[in-house]
Amino acid sequence: MNGHEPKPQPLTLAFIGYNEGQTRQYFAEFAKVNADQVSCFNDREGRIRLTDGTLIIRVSNDPGRMMGCRFDQVIVAVDSRGFCGWSNARRELLNAICKRMWCSCVPMQFLTIIYDLDSEVIHCE
Repeated sequence: MNGHEPKPQPLTLAFIGYNEGQTRQYFAEFAKVNADQVSCFNDREGRIRLTDGTLIIRVSNDPGRMMGCRFDQVIVAVDSRGFCGWSNARRELLNAICKRMWCSCVPMQFLTIIYDLDSEVIHCE
């Protein structure tokens, strides 16, 4: 070995919310709130690139847009509804995201990040 440590690869995160509209709205808000860390924001393509190379992908209702994607983490945007009222299709989409995290280097307890949009989030079982 030549003594060089392998350089860590940037992470790829998925971003999903209650529905398509909320996901789009809060994805843009997330970019604005974290503007000091954002090097590139492409709302049309649903991509945020952070200064450390991390890529955040807004997940749409079209599962075909996830073809070939592997995620290290998922950011779930929730408001006061928590996960209450999420449609079966939306829950299946979240499950599809989680299945794409099988080889993540992120410790299991950090695979899901809850982006709390309200100060008091009600979580349902």
